[in-house]
Amino acid sequence: GVMCVFVVFFAPFKIYTVFRGKQELGSYLMLPASSLEKFVSMVLVSLVLVPVSFVLCSYLLDAILCLLFSGQYGSVVTVDYMLLQKGAIGVFVLTGASVLGNTLFKKGAPAKTLLCILILIFLWLSVITGYIFDNLFEDGNVDQEILQMKSEMVKNITAITYFAGATLFYILAWWRIRKIQIS
Repeated sequence: GVMCVFVVFFAPFKIYTVFRGKQELGSYLMLPASSLEKFVSMVLVSLVLVPVSFVLCSYLLDAILCLLFSGQYGSVVTVDYMLLQKGAIGVFVLTGASVLGNTLFKKGAPAKTLLCILILIFLWLSVITGYIFDNLFEDGNVDQEILQMKSEMVKNITAITYFAGATLFYILAWWRIRKIQIS
């Protein structure tokens, strides 16, 4: 999982380095495709092709290792579908941030993007922490069902916020690709 996060985050920066170079950007922008087509191809490669190929290669390697070294290696890795669903949301958010960061920053784009992500996470956690302490513990009721219900509500709000933020990242990246001028 950790390796997949690294691959998904750094792949748009490596694949689309043309956004950070002056000479290459002009040749990319001169491709006979609209800005929407360029953006869609960029998102499809970063959001679908890279994670799917990584997961398939990981499972293929796991199966080969399982066949070759069955005594020492054990069994093939199983899939937890709830974790896979949460991972898909994470990949969607992380790819959106990477694509936007790649189109915005020239030098040190991965580091600057990661710093912006950490700042946004810190701000969101401070809002959520304030909400938890203001609303969950205000009446002194520590009933297990009420705490569980409020905890699920916080999880749902966080998932909706992440999805809305990622959608905003993709919209801003498309807008940035449309506004890039050939210099």
